[in-house]
Amino acid sequence: MRSASHWVRFALEQPFVCNPGRCFEYSTGNSHIVSVVLTRASGMSTLAFARQNLFGPLGISLSGWDRDPQGYLLGGNNMSLTPRDLLKFGELFLNGGVDQGRQLVPEEWIEAAWGDYAISPWNGHHYGYLWWSDRWGGERAFFAWGYGGQYLVVVPRLSLVAVATSSLRQRRGFGHTRALRGFFDDYLVPAFRPPPTDPIPDNAARVRK
Repeated sequence: MRSASHWVRFALEQPFVCNPGRCFEYSTGNSHIVSVVLTRASGMSTLAFARQNLFGPLGISLSGWDRDPQGYLLGGNNMSLTPRDLLKFGELFLNGGVDQGRQLVPEEWIEAAWGDYAISPWNGHHYGYLWWSDRWGGERAFFAWGYGGQYLVVVPRLSLVAVATSSLRQRRGFGHTRALRGFFDDYLVPAFRPPPTDPIPDNAARVRK
């Protein structure tokens, strides 16, 4: 897509691999189309819209990111957010879209975005509206997964938000991604799970007497 003269046209001209709703194909082209639709519907760039309605109120500075040949901001990646920025975004979703008493994102949208609409044939993860989900450490986890092993993980039941970033220079296949998944599964999520409550034995009343 990046080598095409018109990214939106390129994305829209790709052939269907199956009828809508029958299979899943991850595509950055789809995310870019969302950015273009948002720009044309709001009358401002995706960057200006984000600064005004989302990241600005959260105290997150955005310097901008890649544009397509027509000048639209890329909707798929390269926003250069810091780990603390990602943490703020994850906490916003954990809190139902509310930050410091302000409803920045409708709670209904978060519920829809965390829906389960497809399963990736490549990794088995479930997919909603630009969010992945799976069971990590025995808990339902929702996560944004960036190129090269950048993670934002939200586990609502445990009120847990975690961020992990990875070096792209030392990237070797997907081994580090699997290692991060193992860390979340085996250590991080279980560490936040409350200890089980010991049941009262049947003879507790007799023992007290």
